[in-house]
Order: sequence, then C-alpha cells, then structure tokens
Amino acid sequence: MNSGVEVELSVVEERLRKALLLVDALHITGGECTLQPKGLEALCSLAKRLSMDVAVNTNGSRPEVVEALIERRLVDYVAMDVKAPLEPAAYSKLIGVDARAVIDKVKRTLELCSSRNVTLEVRTTVVPGLIGEDEVAAIARSVEGCNLYVLNQFVPSETVLSPELRKAPATPRDFLVKLARIAIGEGLREVYIRTRERGFERID
Repeated sequence: MNSGVEVELSVVEERLRKALLLVDALHITGGECTLQPKGLEALCSLAKRLSMDVAVNTNGSRPEVVEALIERRLVDYVAMDVKAPLEPAAYSKLIGVDARAVIDKVKRTLELCSSRNVTLEVRTTVVPGLIGEDEVAAIARSVEGCNLYVLNQFVPSETVLSPELRKAPATPRDFLVKLARIAIGEGLREVYIRTRERGFERID
C-alpha cells in the first residue's frame, strides 16, 4: 500500500527547524518504525541534535532496535501496543499468526523500557469480542512496570482487515471505564481511556 512519500533527511530537518518555535518533541509512528532501524536512528539523532524530546510508537517486535536507541539516549518515551494477554493462544488469535516468538520479543521490549530511563506507555485497543475483563486484567499484571496504561476505543473503519469487525460497533465508553478500573485494581497507578466522544481521559 503506497501510503507515504520518501524524502531525504535534509527535508525533514528543514521542516523540524521551522517547527521549533512551536514544538519541542518529535513523535515517530508507523506502520512499525523499528522495521527501518537505520532511518529511525538517523531521525532520532537529528531530533536530539535539535534538542527535541523523542517518542517512538512500536509493537515491541524489535527489542534490539529499541535497545540501541535507549543505549544511545536517542529516545525519551516509548508508546507500545500490547494487543492481548502475553500468552500464545490469546496473542495468536488477535494477530492471526503463531505468536510465541512475538511474545518473547514483546516481553523483552517491556523489560528494556521499564528498567531504563525512558517513559513507557502501554496501549491496548479494546476489540469487541476479543478484549474483555479477563484479558485486561491479565495484560495489566504483565505490564506493571509501565508509567501509564491506555485503553483505546475500537472504532470500525474500512481499513480494518476483518469484514466482521468493520461492521462492529465502537467500544462503549462506559465499558472502557470499567476495564480501566480493573487495570487499576491489578495495581496500575496511571490508567487512561481514549474515545471519540471525550478524547483522552484519566480514570481514577
């Protein structure tokens, strides 16, 4: 899918310099940006030369790339998708392939981020019929080292791969609140929900 435009790093630098009066951080998203480690490192290095904070989104599948960024002090904030409880059957069901190797990598990335001087945000999209109370409780127990946990509302769209889920309703906000309180009950201190209706909310 041709969803982007390739540009030279110098073009990015020019745009970042113009933005410096208004922004002080660069947040790199994807696709999965760790699949392009050289480009990612170059972009993070550029941002650091401009005295910007750097955040990276990842699914945790390339811990060696995240570790290299941390070791070189090129990243300040990691936002990581944890799609399901970190056990093979549940994760495989959600991603559609055998998840055993993926889970090991996700766990390694979690350990790296929670033990180093980076802020770790963990996110879970609450997909109808796949993520419920038991799943969120299990995820919460496995990500206890994160700084904040975010439950994202599932919103159907044409880009969703599953034909059934394209027709599914958006996750109700009150259900997200209930799940957030379950995560808090498992020991997570800072839990948020993100919805179309109200945006980003901390749940107590």
